[in-house]
Amino acid sequence: MQSPSPSQALDRRTFLKAAAAPTLALPLGTTLSTTLAQAQSQDSEAPDAPPGIVDTNLHVGDWPFRHLKYSAPRALADKLKQHRIVEGWAGSFEALFHKNLSDVNARLAVACRGIRDLSLRPVGALCPVWPGWEEDLRRCHEIHKMPAIRLYPAYHQYRLDRPEIRELFAAVQARGMFVQVAIDLEDPRVHHPALQLEPVDVRPLTEHLQAVPEIRVQLLNAQMALSQPGIASLLATRRVTFDLANLEGAGAIGRLLAGNHWSIKTQLHLSHLMFGSHAPFFPLEAALLRLFESPLDRSQLVALMQGNARHWLPPGPVPG
Repeated sequence: MQSPSPSQALDRRTFLKAAAAPTLALPLGTTLSTTLAQAQSQDSEAPDAPPGIVDTNLHVGDWPFRHLKYSAPRALADKLKQHRIVEGWAGSFEALFHKNLSDVNARLAVACRGIRDLSLRPVGALCPVWPGWEEDLRRCHEIHKMPAIRLYPAYHQYRLDRPEIRELFAAVQARGMFVQVAIDLEDPRVHHPALQLEPVDVRPLTEHLQAVPEIRVQLLNAQMALSQPGIASLLATRRVTFDLANLEGAGAIGRLLAGNHWSIKTQLHLSHLMFGSHAPFFPLEAALLRLFESPLDRSQLVALMQGNARHWLPPGPVPG
């Protein structure tokens, strides 16, 4: 049998060999990625160690409606390290209901600086329909050295057709930052009865992108957004990306790239996707399985694991 080329060293066969036993059945203290690393070290056909992963969709702090196991920054960082996550982009769950987002962002920056053994980049929250967002943006960029800002339109009760969105995009672009938009944080079917959240319609973003030609936007937890009519106009630009956190179905990533997904009819380019887990709200292992069970070659895996995210960040170390 012909030996695989280096570009095939990290493939489904290697991953499935590592993950043959269900995660819950692994010995106490053993992680899925540990098993993967052990399998690769024993496999002469797979000499390359798997690359580290950049997780673009994380939060720290307490979710308001139930306890999360890894909500503390230190606990989250330890969990990420167990699974070869070398960098994470983290927002704060406090941003959902706190009115003083400046203080939320400052606490987030301090929490991320306290993690020294993993690159945890804080992503501050803004609300463009509240007064003072320009000053919040300035602090995120100049004081906290954040690479991006994160919007929560459903929780902050505004639609993406508001003119303030375009103003914010222009200001973010001028600072060389990018925008993340949280589409869903929780399945609407299990929302607390007190919540009255409108679905986020992403179609107005097309006009904003045309008006602000260099802005880069990542849509988080965007299974619903990808299923909306008119999504093709957003995908016409490579300045819009999505994460993997709530994509459903076996082989969903491969199907999206091939254009034959069950419910999402528009084909995605590889550059449209980045790894994101929505941890600690979702189990981190779910995103890892979602990534590796798709029929992708090594170059595609590396792009999703870290390459696409690295292209969005300025060069140099994480600000401390």
